[in-house]
Amino acid sequence: MRSSVRLPRWDIFCAVVDNYGDAGVAWRLARELALEHGVAVRLYCDRLRTLAGIVPGIDASRDVQSEQGVDVRAWGGASGMDAIDAGADVVIDMFGCGLQKSLSLAMSKRPQQTV
Repeated sequence: MRSSVRLPRWDIFCAVVDNYGDAGVAWRLARELALEHGVAVRLYCDRLRTLAGIVPGIDASRDVQSEQGVDVRAWGGASGMDAIDAGADVVIDMFGCGLQKSLSLAMSKRPQQTV
């Protein structure tokens, strides 16, 4: 019988500023949360090509994919016009990359506040 327990979902946003460091830290955090803590994780990254350079399973040409338990998505950055689901329980803005105002507004309107 399947459990009806909903896993918490965390969304991690990463804007790559300097080579591989930003993407690497975001990837390691996302992977650890997913594999070691059982958290449903979406990693939004503005440069999938950089992430693909350090994670062999990532295909930079695909905007949506899954690797090692992490849902990976291409992201247009803080000024991008991406349609992002504001349903995450926890949102991490890696290194102060900035979130879209529409996402912040949608999070503030949730019945259960996002952390």
